[in-house]
Amino acid sequence: MESVTAVIEAPSEEWTKLALLLSRNGYSICTVESLERLEALLHETDCRVVLLDLDFFPADNRFFRSLKTAKPDSSIFVVSSRPFHPELKEAMSTHICACFKRPLDVDEILYWLKAVSREPRDRDPTDLPHR
Repeated sequence: MESVTAVIEAPSEEWTKLALLLSRNGYSICTVESLERLEALLHETDCRVVLLDLDFFPADNRFFRSLKTAKPDSSIFVVSSRPFHPELKEAMSTHICACFKRPLDVDEILYWLKAVSREPRDRDPTDLPHR
């Protein structure tokens, strides 16, 4: 079972539904309440996927660089209501796998999770979705 860390805005029906759907599809969900706790969780667990809400937790390029340094093999996904994040140019091009727009398309999220959850040796680089 893949471990997914979701930084959940409190309380949000959208995130509650997403977490339930991911659980039903075999993903283990760890929720955290702050960016600091997320960094600690990455060190404490074998979390391989991070799902972060940029509307609720405004993170900068340095934060994403730090996450990838802590867990280089992790995949970072973000959710945002904004179509463009010029302040995250570096993170979007090097650290973030995908940015999902609101309203969330759970089929798209499941597709990306399936693509990154395969073992690297089983993954064909040409088979990953394009951003």
